[in-house]
Amino acid sequence: MLVVEVWVNSDIEKVWNCWIDPAHITQWNFASEDWCCPKASNNLCKDGRFSYTMSANDDSFSFDFGGIYEEIVPQKLIHSKLDDGRKVQVEFEAVEGVTKITE
Repeated sequence: MLVVEVWVNSDIEKVWNCWIDPAHITQWNFASEDWCCPKASNNLCKDGRFSYTMSANDDSFSFDFGGIYEEIVPQKLIHSKLDDGRKVQVEFEAVEGVTKITE
């Protein structure tokens, strides 16, 4: 199991919206400056599907990354199952005006 924790200097409502809105996802969902996320779709509901296209900036390689939502508690929790079978849990916690995300 891999656990990643990050603190975002913003309120939980804004962080949640940036996490789930495809227009925002394409602005932050890449591992380095050499990559981008040119396309994202998100049906945030139980059994809803999400899909993100990940692409090298030079167009040398791209792939789709997606899965199905299993449980959603707005501004608190997202459980999903990736297309390759891995399970992901993301927790959101408001702490004194900042947001803690644990994945």
